Amino acid sequence: PGEWYFDKDAMMLYYYHNGTGPPPKDWQFAATYLKELIRIEGIPASQGQARAPVRDITVRGLRFTGARQTLLEPHGLPSDGGGDWALARTAALVVQDAERVTVEGCTFARVDGTALLISGYTRNVTVARSEFVWVGESAVA
Repeated sequence: PGEWYFDKDAMMLYYYHNGTGPPPKDWQFAATYLKELIRIEGIPASQGQARAPVRDITVRGLRFTGARQTLLEPHGLPSDGGGDWALARTAALVVQDAERVTVEGCTFARVDGTALLISGYTRNVTVARSEFVWVGESAVA
């Protein structure tokens, strides 16, 4: 009960309903595909080029849901030391190389990876009055 099987060759999803009666007629299934729903990214400094962060961005009142699982995907290491401190550089909302970013009144629900990633040269990020529920990995990394 409550189990499913995807036949890749036939492109058919089979679902066994867990209930005493038939499933509701308005039932919907959603398959997650995207690892990132929104990416806010400036230009990092490299090879003599000046850094160009994005600035003064507000993300307000959005609901982030359905980002796919990233737990078993290749992860980057923050240093050459390795170890168990690996981190997937992806999330439902990625903020990278940015300044003065506000995430306010947002809901991160049922994202199967990290909800919010703050990465690279990123300064002055505010996360206020936001909710993180049923997150598969880290709420904020």
